[in-house]
Amino acid sequence: GASIPGQAGATLSSDQFIKGDAISVSVTVSDGIEYVTQSATVTIQNSPPIVGGLSILPALAYTINDLTAMLAAVGDPDDDPLTRSFTWTRNGESISGQSTATLPAFQFLKGDIIAVRFAVSDGSETATVDSASITILDSPPSISASPPGEITYGQPMSFLVNATDADVDPITFSISYGPIGMQVNAMGQVSWTPTGPMFDKQMEVQYGILASAAGVSVNFPGSITVTDLNRQ
Repeated sequence: GASIPGQAGATLSSDQFIKGDAISVSVTVSDGIEYVTQSATVTIQNSPPIVGGLSILPALAYTINDLTAMLAAVGDPDDDPLTRSFTWTRNGESISGQSTATLPAFQFLKGDIIAVRFAVSDGSETATVDSASITILDSPPSISASPPGEITYGQPMSFLVNATDADVDPITFSISYGPIGMQVNAMGQVSWTPTGPMFDKQMEVQYGILASAAGVSVNFPGSITVTDLNRQ
C-alpha cells in the first residue's frame, strides 16, 4: 500500500517490483472544477525460467566419444532457485537413468540417432529446449606398432601392426606408401628386405601402413634407416 517515490508517469519500470507484489495505480482527471479518480490493481505473477539454445558436443561423434549437452544460457527473471534435468533419447526412445549433461559412450552404437531435451523449473513453471539430433559415426580403427628404427641392407626385417576397432568391424591392412617389395599380410605382419641401389652408407625409407574397417581408415606412418655395412 506504500507509494513508490518518483513514479508519477504512465509507466512503472520492472525494477520497482518483484513477484507477488500487488501494484496499484490511480489516475485523476480534472476539468478545473471537478475531478474523477479511477484505480486499478494487479498482482505480479511468476516469470518462467529462460533457457537458450541446446547443442550436443562433439558435433561429429564416434562410438568412442562421450556426449555433452551444451546450453547457451539459463536463468530466472525472479531469481528463483532452479531445478535442472536432461532427457537423452536414442532412436526416439528415452535412455533410462541418463539425466545429466553427459551421455557415456557405452549408451550408443554407430548409426544411432541421439538427441537431448533440457528442462528447467522454478517450482511453478517449466521451460524446455530440444537439441538437434546427431548420428553416431563409425569409429576409425586404433593402430599401434613398434617397428625397428634401423636395419641392415640385404637382411629381412619384420614387425607387427596391432589394430582394434571399437565397433568390432573386420580390419584389413594395406601399404599406403613405401619401398618396393614391402608387404603386409592379413594379420598386420609387415615384412621387407632392403635391396636395390644405395647411393650412400645409409638411406632413410618412409612408409605407411593403412588399417581399414567398414570404409574408415587410419594410417600408421614410419621411417627406417637402412645401413649398408659393406659400402665403402
